[in-house]
Amino acid sequence: MKGTAPLLNGLEWITNQTARLQRKLYIHNTGHAVCGYLGWLKGYTYIHEAAQDATIMTHISQAIHESGTAISMEHGFTAMDVQAYEDNLKERLVISALPDNIRRVIRQPIRKLGKEERFLGPLMLCEKFNLPRAGLCFGIAAALNCRMPGELQFEQMAESVDRWGPIGALAELVDFQPEEKTAHEILQAFHSFNGGL
Repeated sequence: MKGTAPLLNGLEWITNQTARLQRKLYIHNTGHAVCGYLGWLKGYTYIHEAAQDATIMTHISQAIHESGTAISMEHGFTAMDVQAYEDNLKERLVISALPDNIRRVIRQPIRKLGKEERFLGPLMLCEKFNLPRAGLCFGIAAALNCRMPGELQFEQMAESVDRWGPIGALAELVDFQPEEKTAHEILQAFHSFNGGL
């Protein structure tokens, strides 16, 4: 584009599209997914119902804060900018006016556990910068614990987890080998679901 960019209300001109896309994926989509998988495990039907559960919202907040810190380190977003993005998501999740079915949100779990996706993407940045990651590990463990009979990716994931355990399943399904600290936190969170959420 030549010359001065026009001023349009609500339009933000950017020079790093990847940074903005990752901020959206690693905060908004991550929080949405954590809410969905934990909500499914607790028997909720809609995202707003799960988000109104104080325990689930605590886990959402932890995961997206970890993601936000990692994305700030990677792309230079300010803490204020990231916090505003996190707050906006949490405010929107609890709104019941447009019900979002959890079944839709959590479908294709293997794809959503991919290395450039909403869980492993920010987790790998946390490993890169040696940042806290327990909330993201908890979200990953929740996804690995979910079962949905009749849905192919859920059945494939369940078979892999049953055969190899959660860490082995991540290796088989998405070719991810976590650091020792990460593996410990995923395993700890995974087994914590045996007693309920």
